[in-house]
Amino acid sequence: MSIVSTHSEIPFNITPLPRPARTTRERSLVVQRASEVTPENVQWLWPGRIAIGNLTLIGGSPGLGKSLLTAYLAATTSVGGSWPCGEGQAPAGSTILLSAEDGVAETVVPRLLAAGADTNRVHVVSAIRHGIERKIFNLKGDLDLLEGKLQELGDVRLVVIDPISAYMGGADGNANVETRQLLEPLSELVNRCGVAVVCVTHLNKGSSAVRQTALHRFVGSIAFAAAARAAFMVVHDAENEENRLFLQVKNNLGPQCNGLSFRLEQHELRPGLTTSRVLWGEEYVAQSADDALAAGEGHTGNDSSKAAAISFLRTILADGPMLVLDVQRHAIEAGLLQEGKLLAQSKPFRSARKALKIDHKRETGVGGRWILELPQHDKITSSNNGTPMLNAETSENASASASLLPTSPLNESRVDHASD
Repeated sequence: MSIVSTHSEIPFNITPLPRPARTTRERSLVVQRASEVTPENVQWLWPGRIAIGNLTLIGGSPGLGKSLLTAYLAATTSVGGSWPCGEGQAPAGSTILLSAEDGVAETVVPRLLAAGADTNRVHVVSAIRHGIERKIFNLKGDLDLLEGKLQELGDVRLVVIDPISAYMGGADGNANVETRQLLEPLSELVNRCGVAVVCVTHLNKGSSAVRQTALHRFVGSIAFAAAARAAFMVVHDAENEENRLFLQVKNNLGPQCNGLSFRLEQHELRPGLTTSRVLWGEEYVAQSADDALAAGEGHTGNDSSKAAAISFLRTILADGPMLVLDVQRHAIEAGLLQEGKLLAQSKPFRSARKALKIDHKRETGVGGRWILELPQHDKITSSNNGTPMLNAETSENASASASLLPTSPLNESRVDHASD
């Protein structure tokens, strides 16, 4: 017996079989419809500089005070303190600090105390414990522990990773793909938890022949700078050897920031326990990170060297002592000193004064002004036509600057010794 089937007997309302439950190995796109996303304002830890929910990179050569700077960030956050130059106030909260290069008891905590931190709000991660083993935290496998601590504390505003290269769990920091794969989960974590992360790194040596941009001077893969929403650099101030400059390299979340200056000050916590802390300058710095690096590494192309400063001072002080303010003014006109800078802030001029043993003294009497004077044996003799005779060591370097000196006698600038 055969069974005959016709199309009319086939039902058209067949219910599809239920899909099996998704497994953890199933791949799918994570998609959001733009119309369903509510725009949000950027939230700032340090307005315009360090954003909450994002990565910020700070780079610099060893010994410039990067770790002292992070101690300042943690301390200011812990007390809801004010940022320099009137740039607002930090939202008070805790900091989680990962520091691989400094001892906690002898270095990290003293620096926090010197910076005025509420140390109850600073949590230093020294290691992770796995059974009876202790090992260093790494970003590849331990982010879940960091997230758990963030949730446990509940008030964390800042995470510092210093230096980030110490916590990469064996990943190659010079490989773009590996670096991006490492940093992407970290970026998602801080965005989800609403904390700011500051990662500290070093600078590469650069090229002695080719001027590299500051963005390409961060050590390792360019992916570090690319993943960070803002990046800053700590460099020497070429005009003042005591100063460090804190300069923006990139900022994807706000306008270009003004540069800041700071110096490091010794601070005694108690007899026998001395540490250092950051002291900020009161004014902004009108210099880019690219220019500051070039000035410190000899790529500026201008003639503001020690030799040129020596030639300039020998020439302008040849006829006798001169007011400091007038020497400064002529140095600016000659292109040897930046507008707005003092002679004392210029490393070439400080070195030149020392080399020439120039006397820096004050006029006698009330309101006496500061003057500069060459020692008697170093004054330049003049030829019959009154042209200063430079020695062979400096004549070549002085050609440009000497031509810019005033040709008329500077009677208004000279100091009459009769008044002494």
